[in-house]
This record gives sequence, C-alpha cells and structure tokens, in this order.
Amino acid sequence: KVKEINVTGQKVKKSGKTATKDKSKRVDQLKVCFTTVANDLVKPGTERFFIRIINPKGENLAIDDLGSGMLVSNKTGEEITYTQMAEYDYQNDETQLCFLWNPGMPFQSGKYQVEIYNKGLLAGAGNFELK
Repeated sequence: KVKEINVTGQKVKKSGKTATKDKSKRVDQLKVCFTTVANDLVKPGTERFFIRIINPKGENLAIDDLGSGMLVSNKTGEEITYTQMAEYDYQNDETQLCFLWNPGMPFQSGKYQVEIYNKGLLAGAGNFELK
C-alpha cells in the first residue's frame, strides 16, 4: 500500500529550476509523490510502482517513449495502461518517493485521477486539479 499521494504541477524555468503552478497552461510537468507503507510481511528488495495518470476526459496519459506501458491486474486479469514505472529498493519502511512526468505537450484544465499499482494491485489512488 501507499499513502499521502500528492501531485503538483510545475513550470520548468530556463535555469532548470521549477516553480509550482496550478493553471494548466503554465504547467510543463507533473510531480507525483507518495509514501510507501511499512510492511513486515514483504521481503525487502526491488519493488516496481506503476503510476497511472488519468486526464479530465478519462484518458490515460501514456507515451511509450517516456516509459509508459501495460500491466495486468491481479484481480481482474485485464490490461491496464500505466503512465510511468519506477523501481525502488524497498526495505520495509515508510519512504516518500517522487517522480516527474514531462510529456512535452500541454495539460488540460480539470480534475485528474492518479493511481499507484504494485504487484498488479491498486496500492493507492488520489486526484488533483489544474485550473
């Protein structure tokens, strides 16, 4: 499981520094952060987290060249498109992980959903809004 899912829009300045923005036309990338939950039943080691971002129209944000792909749900067996995958060396602890999604195209205004999957199961979900 994961908790405290937080997504912020960011504008990348020419200097390379970023500034938090909430207006879609000023957002270049999304910063997705979440916290892993301590679980003594899981063996320490590399864990894969699949981040799925769904736009206000209900479409998955996915670009193959940026690491998007498909995962299979352990519950239903259906294929689920994910936006980005990240590996983490899990040591049965609570750790905040952050990842950037920069598709190089404009974002839409409205309410987005974000889902985090691990081992084919939904580990956490949240939403955010860009004005």
